[in-house]
Amino acid sequence: MAATESKERPPVTPQPSVAARFTGRLPNLITLFFSLTLVNAFRLFADFNHWSTAPVFDFGNPAQVAVAVSFIVTIFWVATAWLSWSMLVERFPYTLHLGRFFFDIFRFSVMFAIMNFLFLAAKPESFQWYIFSFAFFYLMMAVWYVLRLRSAPDKARRDEWAGDARGHALRTLTFLVLGVIYVVGVAAQPAASYAPALRWALVLLTFVAVVVWSVERLRDLVGRALAESPAA
Repeated sequence: MAATESKERPPVTPQPSVAARFTGRLPNLITLFFSLTLVNAFRLFADFNHWSTAPVFDFGNPAQVAVAVSFIVTIFWVATAWLSWSMLVERFPYTLHLGRFFFDIFRFSVMFAIMNFLFLAAKPESFQWYIFSFAFFYLMMAVWYVLRLRSAPDKARRDEWAGDARGHALRTLTFLVLGVIYVVGVAAQPAASYAPALRWALVLLTFVAVVVWSVERLRDLVGRALAESPAA
């Protein structure tokens, strides 16, 4: 009889610890941060194009076209950043050592600034801030991975983080060079005969760099997800 009762008794499901429940909520705040960033960007874009009063889009206005392209490119970059962060949290969940959580808050605050700077595509004298904001973002990422190398649990993880650090350092250098050239050749000499052509060339190169590395990030995270998934 006792044996029968023990068999019929449902198994006891262990409850997650307070620490697990606490750290499990942290990604919700980051996702909310992403959502607010996107909502703010769409609001600013709607105001820029007067959607709520007198919607207008002039394909003959290079500045307006540049802002539209800048908006699309930056939204794509933010979307891939969220996907990459989501994959990272799945692979390495937050712990009670909250350094990475606060670092994520800080770098996503920089992302919020980038979403506001995208409208500077219409201002020849100020677009360098959009470029330099990317340089600063990737510099933070490069430094973060360099500092984490000493705490890598094994050689495979250390090699992965070293590769990430090199990739972010290359992006930092690229955007830094583009920004410096823009300041020297366009912002500091707006009346020069070559300034308009150089401006649009640098704007285009910046957008291409953002898109290319966003696609690369997307491919990398998909590859890692497939590599770490159990075989069917």
